[in-house]
Amino acid sequence: MNVAVFGTRNEDNLNRIYRLCAFFGVETLVVVGSRARVRGNLFSAKDQVAIEYLKAEEDFWNRGFTPIIAGVVTGGILPHSLPAYMHRAVICVGSENAPVPRNIREKAHEKWTIPQLGKAPPLTADQALAIFLHAAHQGGELMPEKSNKQREISRREAMRVARDKLDSLYRRSSASGYIAIDVQSGKAIWVKTFLCKVKAEGWVDAHDVFADLERELIRFEAENLSGRVHLIVYRGRPVQVESVVEDDKVRVG
Repeated sequence: MNVAVFGTRNEDNLNRIYRLCAFFGVETLVVVGSRARVRGNLFSAKDQVAIEYLKAEEDFWNRGFTPIIAGVVTGGILPHSLPAYMHRAVICVGSENAPVPRNIREKAHEKWTIPQLGKAPPLTADQALAIFLHAAHQGGELMPEKSNKQREISRREAMRVARDKLDSLYRRSSASGYIAIDVQSGKAIWVKTFLCKVKAEGWVDAHDVFADLERELIRFEAENLSGRVHLIVYRGRPVQVESVVEDDKVRVG
C-alpha cells in the first residue's frame, strides 16, 4: 500500500501524514508538486516509510501505481478493504491548498468519499487519510451496515434493469448476446448490453437463470469482489450465467 499527497506546502501537515503512514505500515509516501519536506522530530516513525519527491503529475503516472484511488469530497464510493496483494495500490489525497488534481480524479480506478453526517468543516488531509487507511489496510469497512445496504440496493436495481433489457432488447427481436453487470468491490455499478453470436445447449427455465444471476451477485458482495457477471441470452431467452473476477489492473494509456 502506498500514499500520494499533492501540493502541500505545510511541513507540519506533511510530517503528520508521514507518521500516519508509518502507523499503518505504508510502503511509500509520494509527495507530488510540493516544496515541503518531511523533517524534524519523527519520533519512532523515523525511517519506517520510503519517501519519494516528484516534481509533477507526469512523474506520478510514470511510477505505474495500480489501482489508483482518489480521495474526493463528494461523489465517490465508501472506503473499503483492499486485497493484501495490492502492493502497487496508491491512495491519493489533496492538501490544505487544493484537492487531488482533476486528471488524477478522472482517471482513478476508484474515488472514495467519507460521508459527512454532521455540520463540522471538512476533514483535513491527514484525518481523511487515517480513515482511508483504516478501511483499506486493516481490512475494516467504513460504516459496513450502510455499505452492505447500498450493495443490496444496487444488486436489486441491476436485476431489475437486466430483466427490462431482456424484454425490451432481446425478446422483442429474438436477439442473442449477453447482459453484463460490472461490479466494483461487491457493488453493482453498470448494466451493459451486447449483441453477438452465442451457443446454447438445451433450454433452461428463465426463473432458474435469474436465480443463478442473483446468487452470483450475492457471492461478489459477500467476498468483496470486482469483475463482471454475464447473463447469456440466446434468441431472446436467458440460458446461462458466467462471471469473471478482476485480479489486477495495469495502466497502459
